[in-house]
Amino acid sequence: MGLILLTCLNLPPKLHHKPAYSLVFGIIPGPNSPNTVTISNILKHLVAQLLELKDGVHIPTFLYPDGKYIYLQLLPLIGDLVAVHKASGVVSHLANHFCPWCTSQLPNLQLMRQGEIRNGLDILKAAKWKDSKTLSEQNEFRKKTGIWWYELNNLPYRNPNMHLALGILHNWLEGVLAENSRFCWGFQDEMQEKKGVLKEEEVMLEQPQRR
Repeated sequence: MGLILLTCLNLPPKLHHKPAYSLVFGIIPGPNSPNTVTISNILKHLVAQLLELKDGVHIPTFLYPDGKYIYLQLLPLIGDLVAVHKASGVVSHLANHFCPWCTSQLPNLQLMRQGEIRNGLDILKAAKWKDSKTLSEQNEFRKKTGIWWYELNNLPYRNPNMHLALGILHNWLEGVLAENSRFCWGFQDEMQEKKGVLKEEEVMLEQPQRR
């Protein structure tokens, strides 16, 4: 089960994720992970309301009894790696075009080099996927380019590349990024290396001597 949570960026950062200032827009049903079609159908309702609010809605408030125009725009899309790919019109992180932000490809991953940054023209390319007449044409286009049309492309003010971010829960709080850096890529500082050596020596000392 997933959650679509909206927060107000006009507030101070310390208030962004307070329950009192957050809006639960929708719940993604379980028990299995939703596919891209399910995500798109859920986002349709959100995008429809955002398109109405982008030009402002006249609402009377306590401070403005005669009414005031309220504008609402959706900018950053934040989620874990799987959610970001499914909700941003990019193929799986296991596919050849694995990166939502650049054009790096899976065979060159071991080079650890950033590819060319994607730009707004990718939206126009994704429109070709939307206009494809058959499912096979869509699959072929997605396999070739690594992108497909998604609902947030209908918001004219969003940049599909700049307004995309990985959440801190999995990457920082749960230590996934640190684990990948240390165990997959072998990045360790001098203190960690010394601790590792000392730990190995302690294990050797604790082992009983064979006679």
